[in-house]
Amino acid sequence: MTEFKVGDKIKRVKESDWPEEHGVLGEVYTVLEISPTTQGPVVVAGCGGSYSHAFELVKEEEKPVVEFKVGDRVRRVTTSYYPKEFGVLGEVYTVLQAHAGGGGIEVIPGYRGASQSAFELVERQPPEYEVGKPYLWFGGDCPLPEGTAVSVRYGTKDMSVVNRCWASTENASTKSWEHKFSTVNIVMFQVISYPVPEPVKRSVTLELTEEQLEVIEDVLLKHSV
Repeated sequence: MTEFKVGDKIKRVKESDWPEEHGVLGEVYTVLEISPTTQGPVVVAGCGGSYSHAFELVKEEEKPVVEFKVGDRVRRVTTSYYPKEFGVLGEVYTVLQAHAGGGGIEVIPGYRGASQSAFELVERQPPEYEVGKPYLWFGGDCPLPEGTAVSVRYGTKDMSVVNRCWASTENASTKSWEHKFSTVNIVMFQVISYPVPEPVKRSVTLELTEEQLEVIEDVLLKHSV
């Protein structure tokens, strides 16, 4: 017999003679209360009680951990045993240091062990590279948003040899920014333009009376003539 606890997500796996009170087959509910009786444990999931053997536990998928970057604004979403060092629940902080691979972040100076999973992203700061200004590049992940038009110069890893010509692309993400090769590596770049965000599309559903619909149709017919 499966043992549930309050707060578990459970799915009804057996038909009920009174589905409105005891759960519909295939529907998912939250355990509100567990009441031991002489007939066995009863799971309260909805309006009434039902035997636990009529349900199965729903395993919630783990949410992927967001990889934060220095400069990101993040909010603490779990309680910390050491809030002065790793953040107060509900407060917003700026990421001061971040370790790749889901490692700890620093949101309070001097304390680097805050768990990334304890925070949610509030605002991601765009890379601060000026359009038209050349920058040296020493290898790593692409520093620019996808869709950024950029010009690059190639050369050796140690920059002892650098091409004199610039090569342009409309999407920085299509280039290899890691220094994997002995000669052909990006060693300089300059932003041509950043991607323009698409306008937010909003839809509104209106409930109209027959009288209002008649008025709208009348207006449309007049303008269509």
